[in-house]
Amino acid sequence: MKRKTFISILLCFILIMSSFTGITYADKSSIERDMKILASKEFMGRLVGTEGNEKAIDYVTDRFSEIGLEAFDEDYHHVCKQTIYDPEKQIHCLEVIFQNGNTKQYEYGKDFCDRMAIKEVDISAPITFDKNDQDMDKKIMVIGENDKLFDYNNKCQAVFQKTNSFFKVAIVRSKGTPNIEISEKLYNTLLSEKVKEVKLITKHISHEVDIKQPVGKISGKDHKKLLVLSAHMDHSGWAGKTIFYGAVDNAAGTSTIIDIAEKLKKQSEKKPFNMDILICASNGEDSMLTNLDDLLNKLKSKYDEIYDINIDTIGKKDGGMICLNGDKEQNKELIEDLMKCFSKNNYEVLDEYYGASDNIIFNNQGFCGITVGQKDVFGENNTTSIHTEEDTLHIIDYDQLYKVSDIIYDFIVTNDGKIYKPDNK
Repeated sequence: MKRKTFISILLCFILIMSSFTGITYADKSSIERDMKILASKEFMGRLVGTEGNEKAIDYVTDRFSEIGLEAFDEDYHHVCKQTIYDPEKQIHCLEVIFQNGNTKQYEYGKDFCDRMAIKEVDISAPITFDKNDQDMDKKIMVIGENDKLFDYNNKCQAVFQKTNSFFKVAIVRSKGTPNIEISEKLYNTLLSEKVKEVKLITKHISHEVDIKQPVGKISGKDHKKLLVLSAHMDHSGWAGKTIFYGAVDNAAGTSTIIDIAEKLKKQSEKKPFNMDILICASNGEDSMLTNLDDLLNKLKSKYDEIYDINIDTIGKKDGGMICLNGDKEQNKELIEDLMKCFSKNNYEVLDEYYGASDNIIFNNQGFCGITVGQKDVFGENNTTSIHTEEDTLHIIDYDQLYKVSDIIYDFIVTNDGKIYKPDNK
């Protein structure tokens, strides 16, 4: 009897505390739940135009609806026609012809992978390991993992670089020197066997489709002021049987803005915000598509004042400190106020610019916009790297994701109604 009474009191206490914070225990597991879905094998790296990307769109859209965000226009999607490259329709062939007349075909995604694809390649050439080879322009240059890949661009037929983990970028170039990563096993074969020549054939077939990006809204009092909270949901897909899951890049950012959106929605039901807030899971950042540009052009016709907070590549266990990325002059006040908010919440961030993401789209059109990211995400100092098969749930620091979510939420509530503008506006 006493035990039942104690449990009843405990449950009442939990309910009372939940009503004070507006955040339930389920909310505190939402990021893990979303991460496990978005970075799953089923979603196959979420490359734009693939079935996995469509599944991600549907999942994020359902989450926006579940949270209670308002639909953007008639539904939760902004649609834009884009040129995409479906991995199922591409050709990748690497054949080694040995001096004894034997040949061997190698497997894409297992033995080799194009680091950044070129639309069409058809090369047959001898190989060289000699960095001072006078006939390098007629050959395929083979280099080690610690050599500088870009030193050989435009100097040879192609560059083959040994790697322990393939690095895949979704961008397809029209021309340039093919940069091909090869496995240690293939590298050793090229080094030790007598090779006559190597044939490399790639063909990337494009087509145009309508690409969706999930967008939800929390209406405020002033419908001429807008904060865009964004994170790109796409990644680089797969190569053969190798999946680039994109947990840090950028399932983490997408899951974090969903978590922030849930808290903002609950807060808005208690007290409406003084401005509209748009939650955008942009779709195409890793392929350098123009979906977000197109959305921003539409928003400019509706809103007089806009600024953006973007989240990209956070929560990497060995990724170092959080950075606020964006031009320091253009985004001076926004960066300063965000730094103060992180400091107020006893979370140290690095005052250093290291790169950018979708915030650049806002900056290029004259709006303030910054990206919250991490400093060491590309394998610096022998750490794990995004855009490789290492980027899985195993390297996620969930504590960092929740802290960033809480701090960005605090910043938005504290600075409700304030629009950040470049200093020259």
